[in-house]
Amino acid sequence: MQKDLISVIIPTIGLRNIEKTLKSIKLQTYTEHELIIVEDKDRRGAPWARNKGAKKASGEYLLFLDDDVVLSPKFMETLKNELEKDKTFSFAYCNYRRTGFYNDIIKGNPFKVSNLLNDNFISTMSLVRASDFPGFDESLKRFQDWDLWLTITEKGGKGIWVDKVLFQAEYDGRGITDFSQDDAFFYRDIVRIKHGMGESVVTENYKIINSLRKELSIQTERLNFLNMRLDKVKNSRTWKLRNYLAKILGREEV
Repeated sequence: MQKDLISVIIPTIGLRNIEKTLKSIKLQTYTEHELIIVEDKDRRGAPWARNKGAKKASGEYLLFLDDDVVLSPKFMETLKNELEKDKTFSFAYCNYRRTGFYNDIIKGNPFKVSNLLNDNFISTMSLVRASDFPGFDESLKRFQDWDLWLTITEKGGKGIWVDKVLFQAEYDGRGITDFSQDDAFFYRDIVRIKHGMGESVVTENYKIINSLRKELSIQTERLNFLNMRLDKVKNSRTWKLRNYLAKILGREEV
């Protein structure tokens, strides 16, 4: 492990969108860094590619970047300085701007474990001490970053928030981390269960579903009963007589 070196790890598919990212790395005011690009040709997923890059890294710090982000010139310098101030911090994170499909600024929050348990407010694009990095869970297709920060905190680590916009992320649906929203709730529940905080949430979801199924079953039985009663009425002598008289009088049968 080389002291003060930042290992920049970029997973990518076909090297798309990466030119702007590489240019922003070259423009960094902090120059002690190495670049590791992992091309995911078999589409094993960003967690696999990031872990592969981490194994090749020789830096004291790890910086995982998506292949379509643009760093501000002082990104590395600013976050590294925060980690240097206090050696007890495991990672440093910041705010960022979203462009493309979105056009807004995503702000983090001061680091607090109780808040992190409720929801993720820390981007993958954060600076991590290599000695505190446990690896990404490659079984997760969503929320791998949230899972990472929770795992680090469970091992006694903590983060420091830099309240500055230090990078830009483009959302155009072509990046390696782009997935359908259909499975978002599933993987969110998986992360909650993994870290012992979501069983009640998942159980409550299933309770709601089961309750709706029971209500649907009851309403279906009621509808079937009403249809049966209606069939009996239509087959009754009174109903047949009514339709017969309606036909004679030139009225529409029912």
